[in-house]
Amino acid sequence: MRRRVKGRREPPRKNQNVIGPALLKMRLKKGWSQEQAAAKAQCAGLDFTRQMIANMEIRRRGVSDRKLVDLVRLYGCSFDELFPEQYHVLKKGDGKKPSR
Repeated sequence: MRRRVKGRREPPRKNQNVIGPALLKMRLKKGWSQEQAAAKAQCAGLDFTRQMIANMEIRRRGVSDRKLVDLVRLYGCSFDELFPEQYHVLKKGDGKKPSR
């Protein structure tokens, strides 16, 4: 565990989530700025700020399961659309879990 020295900032942590690039694509597909996405989320009763959206997109912030559900609602997409192909549990059209 790293110790924090007073007055020194720790470098930002990266790769806190795997869906950041997909979140960026979804937002741009809608034609929204980060500020607009945050405003639409707040109007829908979801707790997002522009900074939260920015940090999730650049993978500096982790995404909890509750936030993941909220993001699916916000962008009107499926869970599979947010996760890279390598994280999909079911193969499309297969209906069975892949063997391990």
